[in-house]
Amino acid sequence: MPDIELFQKKLFPSLADQSIARFDEEGNPLKTQFREVPREEASPLSIIPRIGNDADVVRTKVRELLPSPEEISTPNYQALSRESYKIIPLPPARISVGGISQRAYEKKYGLRESGRHRFFRKNLKEPISNGLMKSGDFLVKAYGQSYLDRFDILRFKFSDKNNNYSRGIIPKPLRTPISLFGTPAMGNIPSLLLNKIPITQGITTYRRGRRKRVDAIKGWLAKPFRRFTTNVSSQLPLHEHRYKATQKIRGINDWISRGEQWAESLINGGMSGVLARRRQKKLLRERRARLRDSAQKRTQMHKR
Repeated sequence: MPDIELFQKKLFPSLADQSIARFDEEGNPLKTQFREVPREEASPLSIIPRIGNDADVVRTKVRELLPSPEEISTPNYQALSRESYKIIPLPPARISVGGISQRAYEKKYGLRESGRHRFFRKNLKEPISNGLMKSGDFLVKAYGQSYLDRFDILRFKFSDKNNNYSRGIIPKPLRTPISLFGTPAMGNIPSLLLNKIPITQGITTYRRGRRKRVDAIKGWLAKPFRRFTTNVSSQLPLHEHRYKATQKIRGINDWISRGEQWAESLINGGMSGVLARRRQKKLLRERRARLRDSAQKRTQMHKR
């Protein structure tokens, strides 16, 4: 690009460039003076108009790029312009950065959700502390029900009809020895878990209906025998001995009922009740320790 320092001189000078003639009082011309107009230097950012052949070349290139009015009016050009507005489906982009696969790239920059995070987001609907408390309530419930099963065995109640089949699907004669000789609630935990399956729920519903039918038949068949024992039992021998034995059994029932109340309170309190009881025991131990220390200090003062 040629180094342009000054604009080209104008072919026709303006009034500012023309000489100014001055005359004295007598009319004689004075010395001719010229008004000097400063010349502007061309900066690198100034736009210099094209002149001559350059302007013709630019016009020719613009005509080649833009269509002429005759081409625009043709039907082929209009059809091509309509097709240009169509949405062209493109294949999905395959990202491969530095030899990393697309899956690894998305996991690295957080563009893909991991399976573990998706599992927790779908299944965890509340804080983990609430879930732990519910799990603790379930374990405490199974532990209390294991003691209720033992008390029922002492009362010779081997069927689950007394608790309306609410302690699970495993029968009481089978789950009670497992909890008794194993760890507590070892038989009640699987029994309660299996009771939540739809198949086992149907089995429990069938057992409830069958128990109602069996109890109705037993009541109908045993009705004359009950009338006989009510009228004749007092006239049979050893009536007083049998009455005293019955009273002793009722005393044992009172001891069993107190144990059942403790187990039911454990179930109703849940995990929060267990934690409250633990805090209470801790406070009682600290109180006993303080009383013991104060008693030892008093004895030492008396000895002195």
